[in-house]
Amino acid sequence: MKAFVRQSSREKRFEMLKSMINPDLSGKKLAIFVFILFITQISFAQTIFFESGEGYYEVEGPTHIYSNESRMWGIIGPGNYAVSVDLFWSWSVNPEPYILIELGGYGSGNGSFILEENITVTFANGSSFTPNISAGSSNQAIGRFQLTGASTGASLTGASIKLNGTRTGMSNIKLWSSANATFESGSDTQLGSTVGSDPGNGNSASFNFTSSISTSGTYYFVTVDLASGATGMVQGVIVQNSSLTISGGSLSGSISNAVLSSGDASLPVELTSFTAENQSGGVLLKWSTESEIENLGFILERRDSKLEIGNWEEIAGYLSNTALEGHGSTTEAHEYQYMDRAVQPGATYEYRLGDVDYSGKVTWHKKLEIKVEAEGAKIPTEFGLQRAYPNPFNPTTTISYQLASSSFVKISIYDVRGKLVETLVNEQKDRGNYSLVWDAGGLSSGIYLYKIAAGEYSEVNKCLLIR
Repeated sequence: MKAFVRQSSREKRFEMLKSMINPDLSGKKLAIFVFILFITQISFAQTIFFESGEGYYEVEGPTHIYSNESRMWGIIGPGNYAVSVDLFWSWSVNPEPYILIELGGYGSGNGSFILEENITVTFANGSSFTPNISAGSSNQAIGRFQLTGASTGASLTGASIKLNGTRTGMSNIKLWSSANATFESGSDTQLGSTVGSDPGNGNSASFNFTSSISTSGTYYFVTVDLASGATGMVQGVIVQNSSLTISGGSLSGSISNAVLSSGDASLPVELTSFTAENQSGGVLLKWSTESEIENLGFILERRDSKLEIGNWEEIAGYLSNTALEGHGSTTEAHEYQYMDRAVQPGATYEYRLGDVDYSGKVTWHKKLEIKVEAEGAKIPTEFGLQRAYPNPFNPTTTISYQLASSSFVKISIYDVRGKLVETLVNEQKDRGNYSLVWDAGGLSSGIYLYKIAAGEYSEVNKCLLIR
């Protein structure tokens, strides 16, 4: 391959440099000449012809050429072309007005000539994107951005996404490319590797890959997995231009903390507990919230655990039961409860809890399973705490206990270091048999201790959570 450089008659400095060398350059003279080029950073007004197997093609306009002892590079023409040449080649002076660069003539002959167009890429943030996320779901889109190439050839090869917001239960952060503004995990393409663990508030998830940037615009979505007990909020941000690595192009403008969504991707209700326990005459369902966002109220559904998936029946809702109405938007903690009396003794049921926001969207939270006490169950004559079942478990287990007399009961969960994880019961109870379901969906694998304190009675047992 050869490149012919047509010299401008205005460039007297280059005439001076050319007079310092002869047509048969040795390696040493070449190095000296190249070093001079490096120092002077010669600028040409010129036309460059590139020879290929199909003939010549031409790029016109001002050219800036730089060099060191191993490489020559520069910017060519108004099209903003980038060119680089390995220094295993020879120069010779041809009849005016051309200088010939002939590859493979010096040294090993492994020279190369690279011509790449530096394509302008336009960035658009995600301020028009509104996330719609649900706890207990995977691949939930929390943000997006768009890149558009002025012409084909540019690629996105890396991205660093800052994740702001306090949250729990978030994992498996992924980046996807899409041809349109709607995310579809079944048809869109995941880019790079999944970031398994949440990096935490204000930290970044990074991805490396190669994705072509379309001239009609390529959308990029950030998704996460949310555990059934996930809480809080998150918003993706691209901090600056260097947060995006682009090959064969460059961003047309400056990025400064560009948001990837219209607001925080938040779960309407930050649920801190949801329990079910046998009571005389039915199953008592209790839950508490740490905060609520635009919460109209709650819905409770139940199904027989022996039935096929999908046969859920609404047993209570905020529209017919004022005790289940939400508190709108609040940062204060609230407690709720509902007694399900329409149960059959000895039957096993599943329950699930949903909250409804101002737009009518339902977010489903934890599911619980409990077996209703059979009729004629023996009234306990002593206090007791049974082994959790199942054990090991993932992510729910049932804890049963007996009270020989009316007592103030506290049941708490601790990790192996003795740190309090959660309080499941903290109230006055009548004499009787009780059971509750503990959901450890937001916790990591390991041994946990559950302790009962009822009057002067106290006992501790262990259970093992396996993910």
